[in-house]
Order: sequence, then C-alpha cells, then structure tokens
Amino acid sequence: MRRLFVFQFLVLLFLSGCDKPETDYIISAVGSYGDVAIITSSEQLQQRLFPEFESINSEEIFVLKKEKTLSFRYFQAKHWKNARNYRNIIIALDWSDGGKVQGLVKGMLSEERLNKLLSSPGGLVVIKDPWYRNQFAIVVVANSSSKLKKLLKDKNEIISREIYNSNMERLMSDNKKRGFHVEVVANYKKHLGLSIEFPLDYRQNQIMPDGYKGLEWIIPGPPTRGISLGWIETDDCKLALEDIEFLTEARSELGKYLHSETIVMSSLKWGEEKLAGIDAVRLSGSWVSDEVGVGGPFKCYFVPDPSQKQIICIDLLVYAPDKEKMEYFRKMRSVIETLSFSK
Repeated sequence: MRRLFVFQFLVLLFLSGCDKPETDYIISAVGSYGDVAIITSSEQLQQRLFPEFESINSEEIFVLKKEKTLSFRYFQAKHWKNARNYRNIIIALDWSDGGKVQGLVKGMLSEERLNKLLSSPGGLVVIKDPWYRNQFAIVVVANSSSKLKKLLKDKNEIISREIYNSNMERLMSDNKKRGFHVEVVANYKKHLGLSIEFPLDYRQNQIMPDGYKGLEWIIPGPPTRGISLGWIETDDCKLALEDIEFLTEARSELGKYLHSETIVMSSLKWGEEKLAGIDAVRLSGSWVSDEVGVGGPFKCYFVPDPSQKQIICIDLLVYAPDKEKMEYFRKMRSVIETLSFSK
C-alpha cells in the first residue's frame, strides 16, 4: 500500500510538471496591470537608460493630483528572477554586458532572431506568456549601451502603446472569464441599438431617471466606480462632435440627472482618440456632488452613432478619496471597449 502511494505521488509530480516550464502549472501572473518590471543587464545600464524608461510612462491628472500611467520596478543582472511574476515586463539588454540577463534572453529568443537583432542597430521583440499565463514582455536588445539608449528613445511610443493594447486585451479577456450580464446586453442591443458587456460585478443602478435618456452601472464602494451612458440626438454627428459648448452641456446634463453633480469647468481637458475602434472625442475633468459636497475625477467619451442620428456620451466616474485612480479607470475602459452598434 505504501509503495502504491509513493508511486501515485511520483506520477502526480511528473504530471504537474516538476521539470517543465512554470507556465504549465502557474495559473496567471499577479499584481496590477499598471505594474511593469524592468530588467536590465547591469545597474549602470539602468541608471543610463532611466530617462528613456520614464519617457514611456505618461502622467494623468485626477483632481489636481498627478498619477503615472504605469508603476515601474527595476531589477538588475542576477536579481532578474524577482521580476518573473509581474504582468508586464521590459527586458533591456546591452549584449556586451554578458551575464545572467544575456543568458535569459538567449533562452527566450531563437538564434536566428538574436543574430538579426545584433547585426542591426538593435530591435525589440514582443513575447506573450514568457513564464506565466496572462503575462506580456518586451525584449529590447542592442550590442552597445549607446545603441540601446537610442533604440528606447526612438521606440518609446511603440513600447507604451504595446503595453496599453496588451493590458486592454488581457483585461477584456478577464472580464469575459468572470462572466457578464448576457440578458441585459441582448436587451440593449434590441432596444437601444448598442451593446456593452458589463461584467457581473457591476449592477445597473438606474435607467431613464426623470425621463432623461440615460442609464448608469456601478460597482458599489468604497471605492465607487460608475459607467454612465447618455443619448444625445443630433442631425449631424460630425458637426456636433466639433461643438465644444454642445458637448459640455451634454455632459453637464448627464451629471445632473444621473449623479446630482456639477462638473468643474476649470478642470476640463479635451482630446481625441479611438474607443472600440471608433473615432471619439474625450473629455476629462473633475466633478463635485451637489448633495454631499464630495468630488472626484471623470473621463467622458462622445461616440457617434450616425445610423441613429445620435451621439452616445459614455462617462467613467470614480469616487476613491486618498487612493490612486489609474487602475480603476483602466479597468472601466476595458469594459467600454466592448461597445458596438447594431447595424
């Protein structure tokens, strides 16, 4: 009986992958999607490249407080293994440094790919799930520190965009795995002409209050997060999206009816970007509650739906005093990236 138990135990060890890569039995990388581990081949290289790494990391202002989009942690040379469980990883290698990180990169890239990188000024390679599931890595290699510095400087926008896009993709996958309100989404598609996949941890808080054409979904706090939608009728979506006063009034109306709030006009910042692949106008700023005197940041997107002669105002709002807001907005953005219109 004892021999049988030992045999079964050894079989289980074999099947669990004792000598296999950790991706085979570790479910997922851990931590926030805003965390980025940066591995360099030496401490001196890290210090030299520090300005280039920081240029990857943009800032956002939430109610007068600046927050970095990402949070960097640095690891050098023989300590690189401490970075393995992060969701996002950047490996920057000066090939002439040799050492542990060179051995790491040799194991991650094919000989053909490495030779191609080292025969040129250098380059970068994107790798999914290098150690754990749900992980993303960018390997940047050059055969001198000066070439590596120039490469990072030239590619900082690409690296930032790759991390952002990968984070959105993985967050949306996480949302699907947790499940979403299928019946509600189907109902919206039938009666409202659009769909957004709201995860199960959200609940519909209100719909069409006092006749206002809008609705709100929230995750109750603390911290409280909300996604609100308002419908704005217009004969010309293009002209309406160019009318700042018109859009400001639309966002003010949404705040009044759905949140009993006032937006702070001096805080407003405008921009343009794509939401769910659709050209949209972005408005960000701060709000103040008319009822209890608290406030916080918001991000608002105006998305055209020309087939219905309307613009959808999609608002993301956070109330999280004394907490950083970036990760909450990142997760809400992954929800509204599922927006689609019925044809």
